[in-house]
Amino acid sequence: MTVDDALLSEIEAFAVEIARDAGAILKGHFGRSLDVEYKDEAQRDPVSNADKETQEFLTEVIVARFPAHGVLGEEGKEDTAEQESSPAPDIVWVLDPLDGTKNYLNGLPVFASSIGVLHRGVPVAGAVYIPWPTDGGGAVLHARKGGGAFFDDQPIPALDSDAPTGRSLVALPGYFVATHSFRKPMRGKVGEVRNTGSIAYDLAMVATGVL
Repeated sequence: MTVDDALLSEIEAFAVEIARDAGAILKGHFGRSLDVEYKDEAQRDPVSNADKETQEFLTEVIVARFPAHGVLGEEGKEDTAEQESSPAPDIVWVLDPLDGTKNYLNGLPVFASSIGVLHRGVPVAGAVYIPWPTDGGGAVLHARKGGGAFFDDQPIPALDSDAPTGRSLVALPGYFVATHSFRKPMRGKVGEVRNTGSIAYDLAMVATGVL
């Protein structure tokens, strides 16, 4: 069973709309004093009131628009035994309200807010907000199955390259350079390594051809 294309188009458009709204919430808190908690004892995994407010907003508007759909958020509460034993809806929205929280907390505008939509576990649509030097101060990358990928309203072309080049930029986790090295035929062809601190931002840059 597949999702009707008209419904997919509606879902994508709504995902774009609320991704922009999520970006507006994050911009409103950016550079201001935030309430910060940590998910781990080592205090390496922070979560702020900006994360929580953004997720609460996204959850509320999705449930209001598509009450039969499920919502799974990174900052969500632990599932109850009843929820764990209940079958998931066919369509589930998966939220990461703020990826790159450490960047965000330290005033570095390299972060993202991600919305993914799954149909029976398979990704079918998504939208990602990133800060970007546009008139609105941000952009939304979005796509749906069979519908192409877009940077705001502009189609994103597929990268026309058969192999990596030394003049390019590449994103890798921070630990990679310390623990790995490139050998032939990749040595000297990978380009300069960047670690942005947000995997969602990295993937957006890959999609646009920046990385």
